Amino acid sequence: MKEFFKKYFIPHEENDHKPHFLRPKSVALVTAFVLALELLFLLGVFIVIPRTGFFALVAPDVLVDETNVSRVDSSLPSLKVNYLLEAAAREKAGDMAKNGYFAHVNPSGTTPWFWLEKAGYKYSYAGENLAVNFSDSHDVLNAWMNSPTHKANILNPGFTEIGIAAAEGEYKGHKATFVVQFFGQPYSSQVAGGPVVSGGGVTPGEKSTVAGTSTAASSDGLSENTSGSAVAAGTDSGAGNTAAGATIPEDTGVPQSGILENVLGSPKTSFNYVLFILGLFVTLALALKIFVKIRIQHPGLILGGMLLIAAVSALIIFNDAVSVISAAII
Repeated sequence: MKEFFKKYFIPHEENDHKPHFLRPKSVALVTAFVLALELLFLLGVFIVIPRTGFFALVAPDVLVDETNVSRVDSSLPSLKVNYLLEAAAREKAGDMAKNGYFAHVNPSGTTPWFWLEKAGYKYSYAGENLAVNFSDSHDVLNAWMNSPTHKANILNPGFTEIGIAAAEGEYKGHKATFVVQFFGQPYSSQVAGGPVVSGGGVTPGEKSTVAGTSTAASSDGLSENTSGSAVAAGTDSGAGNTAAGATIPEDTGVPQSGILENVLGSPKTSFNYVLFILGLFVTLALALKIFVKIRIQHPGLILGGMLLIAAVSALIIFNDAVSVISAAII
């Protein structure tokens, strides 16, 4: 390994002060390899995966983890996954995918709270974030966090539980991934006076709505949020939401998603990390070439390295743009 590093990265007499990593042949091979990976990435994300449906581009477990990271960073407790909230999110996402709409209220007038009640989730306070046309879990969370109203849901101290689901369907004539993020506070955990929202108390039985208003780069993909509270008569079980065999797992701090799910659920982010690491290697090679033997320079090698860094940077910017080309939030 030492000899390999010396040969490819450090200028010295044995390699004629021309590190092999920066030689034209190596730069050409690396460039071809990167472009081939980029082509495979684009084909996989926008053609192969949507057509096969082998796995979702947006992974609910990854979104749960990233939501909790945002909360912990803001000195808030993590949200526990509740399977009834997940069931409600699946029903809502499936309804949007089946009927081709994107809204908190479906064309028949069904509100978000219907899906919670259908799943048997008894709550004192609940909220909903929606997203569509995203191809990367990390991008979904970023979009929500960049919207004040969606961020307010994610960082709401009144919420203690979460359930997220995604469904594949069509929206505006194109294949789309619908994402539903439900938040809740079980009815049995309601404290006197209720949680405080936007400076006002929430009384059991009331409902309040907050609509997202921030807009991103395009108008094809949307994300909205609604917050509300409601209590159904006689629903205090004294033990949280355990209907239909659902349980609330203990908050152990263990991530919901594994390494593979993170990679597959955030393909653009994962691929950009690979490009970033490659860029670091090229930068290291350039720095060593320029400063180890500062009196012996080879402009052609330096130019090739700089062009490779420029190409890698351009691909990262391009991937960031194309991954949300049809996604926005309002």
